[in-house]
Amino acid sequence: ANYYKTMQFLSASATFGQNLQLSFLEIADGRQQEGSDNTILYRTTLGLNGSYTSDAENLLLSAKSYWQGGKSAKGNRINAWFLAFHASYNIDRFRFTLGGDYFSGDDGLDTTDQVNNAFNNLYGSGHGYYGSMDYFRVIDKHTLGGGLRDLYVKLGFGITEKTSVNLAYHDFALANRVIDPNYTGNGLKALSRELGTELDFALNHSLSQE
Repeated sequence: ANYYKTMQFLSASATFGQNLQLSFLEIADGRQQEGSDNTILYRTTLGLNGSYTSDAENLLLSAKSYWQGGKSAKGNRINAWFLAFHASYNIDRFRFTLGGDYFSGDDGLDTTDQVNNAFNNLYGSGHGYYGSMDYFRVIDKHTLGGGLRDLYVKLGFGITEKTSVNLAYHDFALANRVIDPNYTGNGLKALSRELGTELDFALNHSLSQE
């Protein structure tokens, strides 16, 4: 039940001049419906990516917008989305980066809503994007369906042609309300949306071209 039985994808890209590139991605994956022997339910993910690169200005800008629809393996309708932006600027041997990612999530306190609003980053490709400590790999699962907001600042410095250091600061928060499992009062209580911060430091050295 945790693996897709069939998948189709479509990818297209185009370059405009020397600076602008646009790409489109569509993935339809089918999963066996829970409690059924042969019913396949499809989830569709549609995305548009854009990037602008200027070597003269040492600038890189990129943006992504994705939507998910269809049905989950439980048969619930899916309506989820994802947005991201990224800007990098080089000054001599320094590289400054500012960006953010937003995954929509379910409102855990709305017990009547049967629509799945938690965006799934397909196949758990979280490492390298949402902090090196890997708290968030499968976003909908690791946020208990609440979604994720990640704002980050990064600084890179080239010591030599083969050695560099990188520093990244992440500020994590839930995109929507998640039930506090430790609350013992009447009704339901939501967890704080603030999840904390992370500071990553990396030292990179290339031994050879191989």
